[in-house]
Amino acid sequence: MSGLNSLVWILSIVLAIVFLAAGLVKAYRYEAAKKRMAWVEDASPELVRVIGLVEAICGVGLILPVATGFNPWLTPVAASMLTLIQLSAIGFNAKRKDTDETALNVLLLILILVVFYGRLGLIASL
Repeated sequence: MSGLNSLVWILSIVLAIVFLAAGLVKAYRYEAAKKRMAWVEDASPELVRVIGLVEAICGVGLILPVATGFNPWLTPVAASMLTLIQLSAIGFNAKRKDTDETALNVLLLILILVVFYGRLGLIASL
């Protein structure tokens, strides 16, 4: 297993856990999300739930397609969707002047882009 491939697998697993857990909290435990994440108060419950569902689905999408070999091109698609969410979150949190959340979103964005780049060959092989 090459170094980049190992790194991509590790990051994929970590990101999948992060987005699946955070996404499920946002999607199904709105009050808990409101207590844990300050930004949730500035968004509608429906938007928070949709973001949570997309994050959870994409979290699974970072691992499952590649691991099973079934439609592995979905992994870069999931990473692309998470990239869009993080870019939106960066803008939203920067507007709120929440530097800690903005920094976290930038870090997550960088890790997602590493996974996307590492899995880009799956799209090229179509």
